Amino acid sequence: IVKNCFVRSFDDSICLKGFCFPFIGEMTYNGKRYDIMEDITVSDCVVWNDWGKALEVGVDLCAAETRNCKFINCDIIHAAGMAMDVANADYSYVHDIAFENIRLESSDCEPAPVFQESEEQVYSSESKYYPFLFFVAIYYSEEYSSKGERGRISNITFKDIYVYSDRMPNSKIFGYDEEHKVENIYFENVFLNDKKIDSIENANIYTENYTDNVTFK
Repeated sequence: IVKNCFVRSFDDSICLKGFCFPFIGEMTYNGKRYDIMEDITVSDCVVWNDWGKALEVGVDLCAAETRNCKFINCDIIHAAGMAMDVANADYSYVHDIAFENIRLESSDCEPAPVFQESEEQVYSSESKYYPFLFFVAIYYSEEYSSKGERGRISNITFKDIYVYSDRMPNSKIFGYDEEHKVENIYFENVFLNDKKIDSIENANIYTENYTDNVTFK
């Protein structure tokens, strides 16, 4: 249980991961392999994110399963990359994850996250930058994918989501291939400035390849 926290971070703020990193190996304790991440609840937290993801499952999910995890009643008062993210770059079967009663504050004054690569580089921000609201994806990453196989994602719920902004941020959903899909993604009660959004199109949610059964109500 993670509860009643204020988190401000440069990179991912509250992030649920798998159990190993590339070149390190699987997590074991007293000779036992831990290969399931489950039953984690994050609630009543306030998050200020300056670079990566605010509330995330992923991306390096080196576990057979990632399941039964919830983010409940949280405020995202600043987001940089993605507000709510389920990103699988490894072999885990990610399922039964819920984001419920989440509030996001966003505006066109958000500075776009940029790495400074030299002393001479001057920061310049894309005008009207907005972070992603929802991001659900399976993909390969040179940095975070430790095995050749990809995983799956199913039964992800976003319910009672409140966005306070001058426009609806974009969201994206995509799978990897026919064997590694994103399936059964549920959106219920998504609001922009207390007005309920009536369709996936008006919510600016874009579904790409290898995505099945995305419902919005």
